[in-house]
Amino acid sequence: MKKPIQQLQENINDIKQATDAMKTDIQSTIEQAKQSAEYVKGTLGELKETREDLSASMDEAKTNFQELKQATQGDLKELRQTFKTDDPIESDAKAERFEMVKEGNGYVIYGRDGLVGEITYTPLDDHTWAADHTYVIPQYRGRDIAQRLLQRVVTAARMENKLIVPTCSYVLTQFKRHAEYADVWKR
Repeated sequence: MKKPIQQLQENINDIKQATDAMKTDIQSTIEQAKQSAEYVKGTLGELKETREDLSASMDEAKTNFQELKQATQGDLKELRQTFKTDDPIESDAKAERFEMVKEGNGYVIYGRDGLVGEITYTPLDDHTWAADHTYVIPQYRGRDIAQRLLQRVVTAARMENKLIVPTCSYVLTQFKRHAEYADVWKR
């Protein structure tokens, strides 16, 4: 009778050992799962922060784009602008088309017969331009050709955060007459 009891005790001991081994395996698995969960949690936290940073950057970029779009909306139209004016030389007062283009450090307006007017500036330093020359051919003077050229230079200066020293007499006169140029006028 001793033998079956001894066998039973051995079986119980084997079961205890197997149970202890299973407990150890389960605890090890639980620890690994906890570590994995912590790693995933940390990674998710980093991803969330990155997403928030990207979202904030996107919002800022959208705001900057909208501000730039609003600030340059008129400027872009003017860059592409082809405008009409009456030609006083023609007896039938036909409308003439002009085109403004950037050339070097300045802007030029061309009409059907070529150059109509120009304005130039010279960079003085990283933050300043000297508006040094404005010219409109005689038959086009008295219209808004020079004013359009000046407005284009002022717009470009604003877009590039530049100030303008008006060394050209026309530009100086316009700066004195119009307060709208005060933000770019370097006195």
